[in-house]
Amino acid sequence: MRYIIALMIALPLLMVGSLEADAGLVEDLRSGKSDVRAATVRNDIGVIQFWRTTRSQADFKAIAKSRNWMGRVLGRYGDVFGVMGQSSAEAAVMAGLSKCESKSSAKCEVYSVGDQVVAGFSKQELAAAIVA
Repeated sequence: MRYIIALMIALPLLMVGSLEADAGLVEDLRSGKSDVRAATVRNDIGVIQFWRTTRSQADFKAIAKSRNWMGRVLGRYGDVFGVMGQSSAEAAVMAGLSKCESKSSAKCEVYSVGDQVVAGFSKQELAAAIVA
């Protein structure tokens, strides 16, 4: 009986903790605390081609890209990072940025969330896109 009562108390607490973790990036974007940005260039041909081929996949979530101009000059997709299979759009954005920053020396930005291109969005608009 004690175990059942302990589970009844612990489960809601664990669920509240996970909801708070999911709200972190969005809240930080809305308050201006986050340095996460949407990409500044919307018409990057390499990223557009990558987005068109990956957005139709069932578990596609986000694209992060670096501001490294050499990737475009050399004609390679080395500065574009797609994220699949994350539990939420927020987790996908964070995973994409993390993947980008670990493999690129340039500053990384969010290009798309789900099938919506967010390049050129303000932090408020980016937060709204992540929630949607």
